[in-house]
Amino acid sequence: MSLLSARTAAQNGEEPDDSDNGTAFAIKVKLLSGVPPNQNVPARSWGGARNSAARTSEFITLQQAQNVLDAARHSLVIGLPFTRHTTIHWEKLGVPDHEAARATGRYVKRMSDWLRTLGHEMSWIWARENGPGAGSHVHILYHLPRSLDLGSRPRKWLRGIARSGYRKGAIRTDRIGGHANTAMTSPKLHLANQEAVLGYLLKGTHPSAAHVLRLTSIRPQGVIIGRRVSTSENIGRTARARRQRLKKRA
Repeated sequence: MSLLSARTAAQNGEEPDDSDNGTAFAIKVKLLSGVPPNQNVPARSWGGARNSAARTSEFITLQQAQNVLDAARHSLVIGLPFTRHTTIHWEKLGVPDHEAARATGRYVKRMSDWLRTLGHEMSWIWARENGPGAGSHVHILYHLPRSLDLGSRPRKWLRGIARSGYRKGAIRTDRIGGHANTAMTSPKLHLANQEAVLGYLLKGTHPSAAHVLRLTSIRPQGVIIGRRVSTSENIGRTARARRQRLKKRA
């Protein structure tokens, strides 16, 4: 059983936009979406101590990649599918790599706090990269209700986070599926696009882990300092385990 549809956006006539290093969707990725949820996956780790903010890593580990895929699946289960893909170039904003994880956390917190004031819940996943030519940056997938638009808020939030303030071209956002309401009006198209962008998000996975998870288009994304990937609590391991316990009791 795959996480999402096996179709890709390319099968729906979409063309990839490669105009910006580190930001464009890998639309033609053929992603089989990981290991079935009940299959045991050997946990391996590359990099330093898991809880150290100063640790370095070169790849997304098997455990991290599987967690991302499981979290993405859970976002669909709870009705909070990813509808946006935002890339923030922290290097362009003057944020050093060892502070980029914290800066990313502050950004998603400001967004989720704003949504909470409007009565909405947010799900998100992010992965940091430091690839050649792109510098330190992060890819964030998140749920934004179709009735809402962030407007100029992202630039305002970044001004408060980055030392140098906001700089033109430091952030880019794409609608997953091409439109704000694709998840509702064309669910198959949305699932195909979400699957493609998940493959893009996980392109920095270690080759051995990628083989286990059947990921393609893998390539090194540089050494980063601190947390490399993260998910919101509502789709994280604890939330998923809690839901499984409740299902067993029902």
